[in-house]
Amino acid sequence: PEALVNRKSMCKKSGGTVTVGYVGILRSYEYHTGLIDCFAGDSRFEFHIYGCGDDVARLFEYAKKFSNIFIHGAYTEEEKYAIIDTFDIMCYNYPYSYVNDGAVANKYYDALIMKKPMFVNAETALGSFICENGIGVGVPDHGCGTADTVYNWYKSLDPDAFAKTCDRLLDEYIAQDENFYQVIKRALI
Repeated sequence: PEALVNRKSMCKKSGGTVTVGYVGILRSYEYHTGLIDCFAGDSRFEFHIYGCGDDVARLFEYAKKFSNIFIHGAYTEEEKYAIIDTFDIMCYNYPYSYVNDGAVANKYYDALIMKKPMFVNAETALGSFICENGIGVGVPDHGCGTADTVYNWYKSLDPDAFAKTCDRLLDEYIAQDENFYQVIKRALI
């Protein structure tokens, strides 16, 4: 929505618990439990996971043993931006694979629109791009040290510079889309 694209600031917590959030399909149990393990029991974080898929019930059971991990299950598109607004950091971390390396998920654009920094696998093409542009932090694929890396990066983040970078990238993507529509329109006439 255009109103969301026009948000010009980032709301960064100066104290308290940092809320990390994931929205998407929950179909890779080992991957998601690995993410949970990165933050489980760390009082600096809450990790909220929203989505539908084959592994929701198993993940819910796994997360029960941790007081700072929350599996919420399915959400509607109408709820998505309100959910993301509760996050301090978006999880855009995917294990490296041929498919994941070049993939761009909607949550990337959601994070830009909502001015939410991301934690990513810097071994993927988009993860590397996110790190190079200062809109996220790269963590190791194996998860060792992830919580410390994410926390320290978030605490040092300049919210004004971050928001400007998000706006610049969104402006570039919107201009590219408008150009694409014009090319298609000319081709159809």
